[in-house]
Amino acid sequence: MITTANEGALAGLLSTLAGVLSGFAFSTIVVLLVTGLDSGSGANRVLRASGRALVSSFVGLTTMSLLYAGLAGSSDNCRLAVSEGVVLSLGFLGVSVLLIHAVIVMLEAAAGPGDDGRARDILGIAVFTRAVACFLNTLLLGMVYEAVTDFERVTYGRPGSALVERVSGGALLLQAAVCCASVRFIYRRRSSGTSGFARIVGSGRTFVGVGLGLPFAAVAGFVCIDTTTPRGSTIPVPVALSVLAVACVCTVATTVGFAASAAATSHQAEDEPEQEAGTRPGGATSIGAQRDNDRLAGQESAPQPTPNE
Repeated sequence: MITTANEGALAGLLSTLAGVLSGFAFSTIVVLLVTGLDSGSGANRVLRASGRALVSSFVGLTTMSLLYAGLAGSSDNCRLAVSEGVVLSLGFLGVSVLLIHAVIVMLEAAAGPGDDGRARDILGIAVFTRAVACFLNTLLLGMVYEAVTDFERVTYGRPGSALVERVSGGALLLQAAVCCASVRFIYRRRSSGTSGFARIVGSGRTFVGVGLGLPFAAVAGFVCIDTTTPRGSTIPVPVALSVLAVACVCTVATTVGFAASAAATSHQAEDEPEQEAGTRPGGATSIGAQRDNDRLAGQESAPQPTPNE
């Protein structure tokens, strides 16, 4: 049976977890900034690649920690608490996905453009982290599913209704299928081409938008529920199903994004040696650079016209 004590304890644990992860993001930002003061350090490259995702993760996790702390302190009303828990689970999902994305970007930036054994090892860890992230997305969707299940148990007084069970089960099955396909793509087709949709969902802006948008939406939902829902009432069932649908769309899109950005990283790694050849001191120049050099040499050696006397 769902009680106010259960909801308060769970909210307190999630508030602590979000606070710890927020501290991790903040510490990483400080370390990269301090280390980056040395111009010869690779921390500048890592900070440029992952700075936006880390700052957004810190802001989102701090927001979720405060929201869950507020839920733990005002969980005397069980119906209101489970309603707010549904909305907050969506925000926690979004910022967790963003933090995982920040870790992956940090690993790939730390590997650098080199092709030595260290770089290959770090890139291998990044690929493994992408595969793990696909499974973590499924667990995060399961967290939203659990919040919706608690909500319907309090609303209907029984384990579940047919509509909620069908929607929840379908969302989990869809995410599990996308997860398996994405892991296979990451390991077996990492250098294959990607579609325009895949490149969009795999971009850093998409992850930052999800990671910040969902926590801010959770803030708005928390305030609306806390101020407009009468005591002893719950939010309408379609609202809870809408939260579950949005969570399913976000997890599926970001799971595809993890796989798509892996292919984009592979293409970038393959193109970097050719691009560096035209700019590396003492190295062979590229075809475009060689043409530019020949054209400039021809202009300098051409005889200059003299004015007629």
